[in-house]
Amino acid sequence: MKNLLITLLLISFGYVFSAKTDTTTIIFLHPTVKNIKTFVFLKDNNFINIEKVKYIGVYYNKEEYDYQKSIDFLKDTTINYISLYRVTGDIEQKDIYKNNNLTNIFDSLFTISNGIVFMGGDDIPPAVYESKMNLLTEVDDPYRHFFEISFMYHLIGNNDITFNPLLDKNNNYVVWAICLGMQTMNVAMDGDLYQDIPSEIYGFKHVEDVVAKPQLMHKNYFSNLMYNDSLLGATMHEIKATKHSNKIFGLLNSNKTPYVLSWHHQAIKTLGDNLDVIFTSIDGRVAEGIAHNDYPNVYGFQFHPEYTKLYKGDILIKEYPNSKAISLKSILVERNSLQFHKDLWQFFSNLFTK
Repeated sequence: MKNLLITLLLISFGYVFSAKTDTTTIIFLHPTVKNIKTFVFLKDNNFINIEKVKYIGVYYNKEEYDYQKSIDFLKDTTINYISLYRVTGDIEQKDIYKNNNLTNIFDSLFTISNGIVFMGGDDIPPAVYESKMNLLTEVDDPYRHFFEISFMYHLIGNNDITFNPLLDKNNNYVVWAICLGMQTMNVAMDGDLYQDIPSEIYGFKHVEDVVAKPQLMHKNYFSNLMYNDSLLGATMHEIKATKHSNKIFGLLNSNKTPYVLSWHHQAIKTLGDNLDVIFTSIDGRVAEGIAHNDYPNVYGFQFHPEYTKLYKGDILIKEYPNSKAISLKSILVERNSLQFHKDLWQFFSNLFTK
């Protein structure tokens, strides 16, 4: 069955059986039009600097997003290095942390690729990590989470000695997880989450309390108080390295407390099995980056280094209602943080050449 699935995948993506060892294949999940455009931008502008690369946008058929939009978008372009793959089969919450109807598909996708990127998104159903739901938690797409958490679990496992993670077969496989992706990694590895940073970590009950201390914001709560189309929903804040950041510390040669773009209200509470925190918020209370203890190419980032507006100088936004409109790129330059982001993507690219 597995060999048949691999054969079908190879055919559907146009591979020939004389293996193209010089081509790097990267899966990315939740391939919305926006996420497709993100990878095109990162490739075209050499943030992802891999000589020969193909992307497979993988999605689950029960997700809420209308992927016909992505199919139509690619049909109307000349992009030949991105293809889409639709996964079908039943998976429920009870099936996440074990072999299930999608196990062979996960295995086959792993076999034909060199790495995978888990993208951002909405809140994970708390029942998945055995918690009650906070009144501020919003779950919009539960089947996406069942699919992605199970995929992550199949890749890296946790301390369940009866389960053999796929990465045991290829220690150099790359897993790169952004925002929701990092939370997915933590939950898959038996960790859990703070469901609302302002109320659970800082004890704030009202939006006005949060905006009074903008250095503690992890998304832009000013937009909750007023309508202003130049206000970004995200916010910029500093992060700092931890004692475990030696795995990635070379990136901080120019700035040990870079500014990053943050757009979330949930965060790691109990750290998952075999994970280390490599970055935190400047006050040390919110995990901003994690790395796996055993698998050298597994990383998660709570911030958004993929956000294309970070690198464009012609899109003006306001951080706060009375601040001057400025580009995010200008903010990164002024705060000595642009090189960190470039180095982070170069680090990602280098993982595929180890």
